[in-house]
Amino acid sequence: MRIKLLEGDGFNTGKFKGYLRNQYIDIKKGRYLKDDISHPLYSEKEFYFKRIYCLEFENKKVYFLNTFGKTDSQKGFHIALSEWQNQRFLWLQNRHWIQKEENIRYIVNLLFLVLGAYIAIKNIK
Repeated sequence: MRIKLLEGDGFNTGKFKGYLRNQYIDIKKGRYLKDDISHPLYSEKEFYFKRIYCLEFENKKVYFLNTFGKTDSQKGFHIALSEWQNQRFLWLQNRHWIQKEENIRYIVNLLFLVLGAYIAIKNIK
């Protein structure tokens, strides 16, 4: 998935000027590529990206991606994702709600409940 980088409007203003010209990153499973350099997005215990809930750009969700897997670093990139891009991004990073075990169990139990209710109603007639 190829995403354009955002350009900030000064230091700590909370505003973005727009997209950087010809500056892209490629998001892969567990990493992203910037200028053919691979940066991790998560390890076993921590994530090197975070969603910035207080920022929006063109009604898109804004994420901050740390460079080289450093969580204490202030260096990184901001990206803005549409709803579809956000779902794909979360899926690639194993953070989508449907990939969690308890949600899968809930969906399967719900399907069995609906199937059982259908069979019960069908047998009443």
